[in-house]
Amino acid sequence: MSETLDRRTFLSRGVRTVGGLALLGGGASAGLAACGLGPQSSSASSAGVSQATPRRGGTLTFATEADIEGFDPTRELWGAAGLLSSRAVYDNLTAVDATGVVRPYLAQSVTPNDDFTQWAITIRRDVQFHDGSPLTAAAVKTNLEALRSAPLIGPALADIGAVDVVDALTVLVSMRAPWAPFPHHLAGQAGVVVEPKTLLAGEADHRPVGTGPFVFERWAPGDTFTATRNGSYWRQGLPYLDSIQYEPIVDQQSREDRFTSGKVDMMHSSDTQNVANLRGDPSWVTIDDAHANTEPNMDFVMLNTAVPPTDDLTVRQALAHAIDKQRIINNLRNGIPPKSFGPFARGSPYHSSTGYAWFDLDRARALVNRYEQEKGPVSVQLMTENTSKGAKTGRLIRDMWQKAGVRCQIVQVDRSQLVPTTLQGSFQACTWRQFAASDPDVNYSRWSATTVAPVGRPGLNLTRDASAQVQRALDAGRASADTAVRTAAYQDLARTFASELPYLWTNRAIWLVAAQRQVQNFAGSTLPNGAKAQPMSSGVITPAEIWLNQ
Repeated sequence: MSETLDRRTFLSRGVRTVGGLALLGGGASAGLAACGLGPQSSSASSAGVSQATPRRGGTLTFATEADIEGFDPTRELWGAAGLLSSRAVYDNLTAVDATGVVRPYLAQSVTPNDDFTQWAITIRRDVQFHDGSPLTAAAVKTNLEALRSAPLIGPALADIGAVDVVDALTVLVSMRAPWAPFPHHLAGQAGVVVEPKTLLAGEADHRPVGTGPFVFERWAPGDTFTATRNGSYWRQGLPYLDSIQYEPIVDQQSREDRFTSGKVDMMHSSDTQNVANLRGDPSWVTIDDAHANTEPNMDFVMLNTAVPPTDDLTVRQALAHAIDKQRIINNLRNGIPPKSFGPFARGSPYHSSTGYAWFDLDRARALVNRYEQEKGPVSVQLMTENTSKGAKTGRLIRDMWQKAGVRCQIVQVDRSQLVPTTLQGSFQACTWRQFAASDPDVNYSRWSATTVAPVGRPGLNLTRDASAQVQRALDAGRASADTAVRTAAYQDLARTFASELPYLWTNRAIWLVAAQRQVQNFAGSTLPNGAKAQPMSSGVITPAEIWLNQ
């Protein structure tokens, strides 16, 4: 059987993986993000890629930015650590290649009908779960149905109308409306396949059973997660490691210290101090996404448009004009990342001039005065992560806003409470990181009016911005595979964000993965057809083809 994504190569060039949640001050990410290789610690563009004959054996330890949330994709919103761990024990139905195009992975083919209202997913033969049971179309159906009914991730799959088993290896997914970029969702959390009995019994969170290259061995919250080699992995000859461990170290400097002292083999970070310290040092090998031409994570301040005073456009305009992006980049980002003015970076086909508010303190003060004359003083609570970096971020932004006449109180929240707090809408402003994607449609549920919930109830549209114009753009981009239609739709979406200001953009985020020199091929993953896979996705790598030169 030939390996295809669809019969028209799925017109998704420039549609690049699953958007995530995270804090501007160095917080947790909850989604998969596409990215590529940036400047390397090696002079070659192939840093982290090995052509040597792999050696088997050994244990690799990876220091992560956060603890794992759990392994059940229907119960969690995975951050970078969760996505990283999921790559060890689970496979996805699709994957993103090195050019940003989605391809089959655990699926043999993913094929639409003419109007993208149905997708036939045919899975590979002779694939087994870790318990020895076969991967079947019925298992895929169980997973997709569990995901679309799940409280957290379900709204992202609300356009799935039905999932039917056609034969032992094929499911037919019928949509409520045309959904051209659907395969991109299968490359992220929505596309992992869990052994059905484990999933339905509610055991997957702490005892995951998948088809991935490694088999779960042990994990307790706050402790190291360990998985061992899957000797029956369907990709013949893989993996090379005997075992892999993921060690959560939240403090970025402690994580770097543990890495540079040789106590861990690899680490990832979205903190630019780590990037500045590690990139370019020949003692180790690094890759980053500083120059990726895919849609990266963005750093920004998120505003709740459903609570006063940030429900008022005049206030949002004042807060936007008061932010000096370059000062943030220089003081908090080591001068490394470029400014951002919308969700799409230069290099994306959806990037264009948005008309976003420029830094103008006089304009900000005038807007604050206008609001005060009508409604009284502007007082805003700014939520940040309860870390030293979060505190620094909060103080710098508070200083900018206070110069414009805004009263600002910083509220620091522990990492474990950040996502629940924002999902409930229990904030006014919050430093955040989000939106990396292989296709803008992956962020549909983050931006859609259909996922706006009343304050106090969980909703994936965290800003509660129920914009009709944004919704029209999202629906147009979802329904079409035409490049011109989709480009126009998402450029209009970015301009609408610039006028409605639910997000105060600051800079694109930079992710780095660093490895000791004995770690081979951590950026050299391939797809089943031999094509190059994405080397790194917002700090997430695939471990199956890593080996140790011991």
